[in-house]
Amino acid sequence: SPDYWTEHLRKCVRFADGLARLWERPGLALLECGPSHTLSGIALRDARRTDNRAIVSSFEGNAEPDAEWRRILESAGTLWSAGLPVDLEKLFALQGSEGQRIPLPGYAFQSRRYWLNAPSITTSSFHEEIEDDDDDQEPLLSNLTPAEGRVIAIMQQLLGPVALGRHRDFFLCGGNSLMAVRLASNIRAAFGIPLTPRQIMQERTPAKIAALLDAGGGQTPENDITDLCLVLLARGDDRLPPIVLVHAVGGGIFFYSELVKALATKHPVYALQAVGLWDESPPVEGIPGQAQHYYSSLLKAGIDKPVVLAGSSYGGLVCYELDRLYQMSGHKVPLVALFDSPGPGHMPERIETEAEICAWMLSLDMPERDYASDLARMQKLNHEERVALLMDQIRKKMMPHATARDVQSLLRVFSQNLANMQNWNPEPHDAKILFFKAEEQRELLAQNPELAWASLAIGGLDILLSPGDHSSMLSSPHVNFIAKEINRRLSILTQLT
Repeated sequence: SPDYWTEHLRKCVRFADGLARLWERPGLALLECGPSHTLSGIALRDARRTDNRAIVSSFEGNAEPDAEWRRILESAGTLWSAGLPVDLEKLFALQGSEGQRIPLPGYAFQSRRYWLNAPSITTSSFHEEIEDDDDDQEPLLSNLTPAEGRVIAIMQQLLGPVALGRHRDFFLCGGNSLMAVRLASNIRAAFGIPLTPRQIMQERTPAKIAALLDAGGGQTPENDITDLCLVLLARGDDRLPPIVLVHAVGGGIFFYSELVKALATKHPVYALQAVGLWDESPPVEGIPGQAQHYYSSLLKAGIDKPVVLAGSSYGGLVCYELDRLYQMSGHKVPLVALFDSPGPGHMPERIETEAEICAWMLSLDMPERDYASDLARMQKLNHEERVALLMDQIRKKMMPHATARDVQSLLRVFSQNLANMQNWNPEPHDAKILFFKAEEQRELLAQNPELAWASLAIGGLDILLSPGDHSSMLSSPHVNFIAKEINRRLSILTQLT
């Protein structure tokens, strides 16, 4: 009914409340039904979970051949090993007429009883190597190498209270592409061996990552930071051209998560984050140089024909330069979307001192704060005190586990990007731009940023007024307007091709 859908759109999902009720009921396993492991990942990281019950996802959700069937079998095996009944006849009927059950002999040796009464629910996968010397104890990992133990400890810091073993998949335990970036950075800091997010996404388990570390980190040279820029946000269908999102002035890509969710597209979605955000690399000077660096990263990943280049604020400037580079190589980007991006003659107020930058960092993403008050406070503090204040606020609002090093990197990247933006002097080219202008104006920002692009977008400029302000336009519910329009244009492009 219309009432149902109205309530569904406007009211809270209350997923956390639902989990709290499930945690109160012992003996239950949680099985996520659908082509994803988002909900099971949230459940695995829920600190209120007091037991070790099985939390399983049904499908892997990628386009790899036979991946879904392998994942179904693994899920069924995990549930069975947790003491839950599995109807094998119905399970193998899912495979179709060619599927058949092949009975295998059980173990004829080392007969041993593991449960005194009814089995308890555990998350231990049937293929992990464990010891269980006492029915009342937690399973103990055995024969870990030093590298495996350290990798598991680093993963545990990111994932929270999740049972990990040498063969557990980082992503099936609640990890995601953004966490993979942090994991690669933390492993690099702990081992002193270069490891990229792409390698984390390929190897996935502590055992395979540790083996890579024991081999010296593979073939990636220590000064190659290309892979740190490019992050996979949504796997999608590899046969479709990808969407590429470019970071804003802060260099991070976390704020695109709601846009990716609202798009719900079958296209793969990648994001470009700033060099130096998660490691000690110096930020790239100049928007043309930054675009060239990212262009190399995209080509290295095989992304020579993106279907959409999109960027919020500062990211739109980089998108414009990326579009120029693609055109120079003979590839036309079908759609370039800018989200309230400034341009020449319509830039934000000039921010230069560290106190001004720190105050703006707070007010830009936290609209409830007052820039003038924050600036007055920042001007009274020294560098270390400013970093400490930033870290406190960032932990509360955006990144609960942010460290002083993270904040120092963020400040360094933010400052460089501000300078890049103020010094940008673009040349017009045959770009066709879809410009989303924020309906609500913010302090210190350009009031009519769309005017800067009229002379630059020779291919045409479409301007749409988007609900929300400079930041909230990419948050729910405003982001749905942007996602709907991009999906409409993607549909048209698909029909044309």
